[in-house]
Amino acid sequence: MKGFERLPGKHSLFWKLACLLIAFCLLMIWLSWSWGRYMEQQSAYLSEKSREILTGYAAGAELAWSTQGSAGVDAWLQRMAERESTWVGVIGNDLQSLSSTPLSDKESQRLTFLRGLDWPVSRHVIGLPWMKVPFPVDPGAGSLVIELPQRFMPGRYQLFWRVVTNGVIPGLFTLLLCIGLYRLLIMPLNQLREQANAWRADQLNTRMSRDATSRQDELGELGRAFDHMSERLQGTVRLQQQLLRDMSHELRTPLSRLRVACDSEQDPAKLRERLGREIDAMQRLVEDSLQLAWLDSETTPLPQEDIQLQALW
Repeated sequence: MKGFERLPGKHSLFWKLACLLIAFCLLMIWLSWSWGRYMEQQSAYLSEKSREILTGYAAGAELAWSTQGSAGVDAWLQRMAERESTWVGVIGNDLQSLSSTPLSDKESQRLTFLRGLDWPVSRHVIGLPWMKVPFPVDPGAGSLVIELPQRFMPGRYQLFWRVVTNGVIPGLFTLLLCIGLYRLLIMPLNQLREQANAWRADQLNTRMSRDATSRQDELGELGRAFDHMSERLQGTVRLQQQLLRDMSHELRTPLSRLRVACDSEQDPAKLRERLGREIDAMQRLVEDSLQLAWLDSETTPLPQEDIQLQALW
């Protein structure tokens, strides 16, 4: 139970900082997971535009085969050679060429490592991958085989996106975290510093803002304590000023009576008696003021004496 008693209160600044840091960590984890998957899709799979172009090539090869046979495929391959500087072939389901030119042994061996459009494309493989695109209308009639052109390879901007993912975006979120910590911690401390500087400039009527004093945490309690201390200081200074005015008034009165007595033509004995009374009154006033100042500054306990409560009552 003692361990639970030491836990911060529900409005403690600890919980605000804990929630802020937990939210920041969860946000970074979500960003790393979701953005990582997105970057994996971008860097390992063909883009939609590349798939559409390759599917269009397959549709052209199918149209040439279905209308003109091997001669049409030869003419279409000649046009493709002018368009794409890579190897292009059209094969049937028996992995034989549908053109008039048969496949070489090397090309036949490469047919065993064909990739589909939906397969991931690794950038660590030596050379360019060979892609197999079935005919769109009749996939059983044949397929287009093409050595993927370099411009279709995914992940061309992989370095740039790594810098953005691992540097720019975490830096921006860290900046947002710093802004949150600044608003949570530094701004109230700056207000406390401004109030302390105002006290140093004898501006005791300066108060904390409502945003700082209405907070339900340690900094809010500190702001309210500062305001209370400022009110106490202002009241103390006002009381001291009032005391000085009262003392000056009380001292002025006996001094005026002394001056009147000195200017009058009284008997010396009566004049001496009157001067003694006025001096005693001023002395008591000064002693009481010194006693009051001593009580405000000293912490020594006052002398104690026994009293009769019944007599006092």
